[in-house]
Amino acid sequence: MSSDQFVLAAVAAGLLATQSAVAGSVSTGFGTEDGFVTGPVNGAAAAPGAFEDVVVSDGTLEVTFSGGQQQQAFDGPSYEQGPSAYLLVNTGPGAAVFTGASGNTITGGANNGDQTGSISFNTGVTEVSFFATNRANGPAATLDIFDIGGDLLLEDFVIDSGAIADQQFSFNSVDLGGLIGEITFDLPGPNANAPYVLAIDTFSATAVPTPSAIGAGLAGLALLSGRRRRG
Repeated sequence: MSSDQFVLAAVAAGLLATQSAVAGSVSTGFGTEDGFVTGPVNGAAAAPGAFEDVVVSDGTLEVTFSGGQQQQAFDGPSYEQGPSAYLLVNTGPGAAVFTGASGNTITGGANNGDQTGSISFNTGVTEVSFFATNRANGPAATLDIFDIGGDLLLEDFVIDSGAIADQQFSFNSVDLGGLIGEITFDLPGPNANAPYVLAIDTFSATAVPTPSAIGAGLAGLALLSGRRRRG
């Protein structure tokens, strides 16, 4: 390989690494177009996929939502914008009922949700924001945030209920001291006063370019610059 070919190959590799390092960004309002399946109401049987994990991706960043169910036009205060949101529903061991503002219900048994839920990322992210509100009985839900290695960054952050303007939450890696790898949610119970419900809407996350990829891109560009100066 000639010196010119070597330089071109290095620059191409550097530019490719830099392009692959472009920060990923994912946002969702939990609509069916993003792969969410509306959960059952009023005792109906669950549709296939209603309680399965959902992955939303921009091709680089992948965000996995687990332990909840999507509901449309079910409970107005659960939505920042509507018509859909992601609900973590804990109806306890029995047949407790959560009645939405529409009058429709989510019951125990086959329609039971989970005491916990999570949002996880395939790579570390720098910022996460979402609307969330506590929508049923018991004390407020809490969340924990972990880094990409599973170490705890934030513990027992409280999400209660309130006006929409008060329920906007944003977390960033600078304040937390590490890139965000997972957010877990804990609903109180299942004890005496089910149901317990946490609603999440208008979610967005941004991933960080990896330092190694940025370095590779800069190295390639520096090599080209040096080559030009010598020429």
